[in-house]
Amino acid sequence: MIKPLLILSVTAILFASCKNDMGGNNCATTTDSLQREIASRDSRINGLLDSLKSATAGSTAMTTTTESSAGSSTENGNSTGKTFYKIKRVHTVPADLRAKYPGEFPEGSARVLTEKDLKFLSEWGLKVILNEIYARHGMRFTDSDLQNHFNHQGWYKGNADDVSGKLSPTERRNVAFIKAYKYTPQIPA
Repeated sequence: MIKPLLILSVTAILFASCKNDMGGNNCATTTDSLQREIASRDSRINGLLDSLKSATAGSTAMTTTTESSAGSSTENGNSTGKTFYKIKRVHTVPADLRAKYPGEFPEGSARVLTEKDLKFLSEWGLKVILNEIYARHGMRFTDSDLQNHFNHQGWYKGNADDVSGKLSPTERRNVAFIKAYKYTPQIPA
């Protein structure tokens, strides 16, 4: 998604430069400039991706899948030529605790959360980490998106409307912390 936008913006610069050059002599020079600009922006994008990888070490891992139009990678049977960045969580909770606290965010019940646990989560991620604490105790949700999300989890058994009395002290502390947390998108520098 980033590289196609990059190519479009640099191509627009090229066309603007060629259009302003009445003799057309500048277009060949502009093509060289375009290639240098693409390489420069590509390098900056890769630097940002490397920063994102290192900033989220311990909680996420990023893998890059590049698909070329001549390659064997396809989407719906058609070659796409797109680059996809897949974020995969690497749990910071030991396997025995993940078994005890199922879900995508077992740390919400296993230990006290910190800002580091939340700062790279999306708004939806914050909503899930909060409500997963309740879902582990069987809470049914009035929010249809949340209910649908948890219905698709093999471990979820929604059987109660209020589970606040079942929460551990750690879970109560984490619920208060997540509710008080102000969502601000974090972009690595």
